[in-house]
Amino acid sequence: MEELRAGISKLAQEELIRANSLHMMFPSPQHGHGVLKEEIEECGEAYTHLKAYLDRIWFDIRRDRETPVALLNNMGDQAINLACEVVQVVAMVRKYIDSMEDKVYE
Repeated sequence: MEELRAGISKLAQEELIRANSLHMMFPSPQHGHGVLKEEIEECGEAYTHLKAYLDRIWFDIRRDRETPVALLNNMGDQAINLACEVVQVVAMVRKYIDSMEDKVYE
């Protein structure tokens, strides 16, 4: 798990660099909050899609049907989409910290 965490942290740092090259730092806590809210909502949407695949598998099991491999592949792809969204959340949390670095909020 530690290797995976380190890899995700590295990906988040790369995403932060990419995002910073495209977009300004957050000018206010409100702006940072809005970006974080959007990213977390996108995680929720990706999770909802992933859960729908899980529900479909259960539906198939209850009806003694085989779940198509294509559906399982799509589920795996959706899990990767969710992981990407989570990496973006980590990057935006870091961007929020960096953006507010010179401001004092205690």
